Amino acid sequence: MGITRATLITFANTLINNRGSTGTLGIAFDEVVEHMSQLDNPPIVSSTDLAITAGTARYSRPTACIKLLGIFDRGRQLRPISHHELNAYNITWRDDTGDPVAYYVEEDNADSVLLYPTPSTTSTGQWLHTQSSTDLPDHLAIYVLCSMIRRELAYPSDHQDKEMSAVWHKIEDIFAALAGLTEESKQ
Repeated sequence: MGITRATLITFANTLINNRGSTGTLGIAFDEVVEHMSQLDNPPIVSSTDLAITAGTARYSRPTACIKLLGIFDRGRQLRPISHHELNAYNITWRDDTGDPVAYYVEEDNADSVLLYPTPSTTSTGQWLHTQSSTDLPDHLAIYVLCSMIRRELAYPSDHQDKEMSAVWHKIEDIFAALAGLTEESKQ
């Protein structure tokens, strides 16, 4: 894809004269990528195959999925629906079968998704989601690098440097704008 997590950690530490901690730089990388994946318009979106089986309504989200953006069945987008809406529509909704038109994320288990109605045929669908990533496209890597360094220098430690952290924050803002990230992307 692009630049790896390990490369960015090494490069960030080099830029601050090896005064950083690879542990906190790694945490910073993970937090920035996680935050970007939660945005309304996330910069990195993935698609994963969904094997839809006749008679099976419950599916587990992909393991790397952070935010579910949608589900498709044979090219048709299923709409998200709440448990309350399903019960209002039909109290016996769990017994319905046919081509899925909606999906419900279980309230007590966000990793479990139910298709409604229960599929009556086997097909291949798609999960559309954001995911944690150890590789970044080039246009996001520089923004993430700047954010990692800013956080490392702001972190209370023997190498804390609030003034340089502020400088890196300004550089981070420039690369955020160049990457098309909005104000909501900054923490």
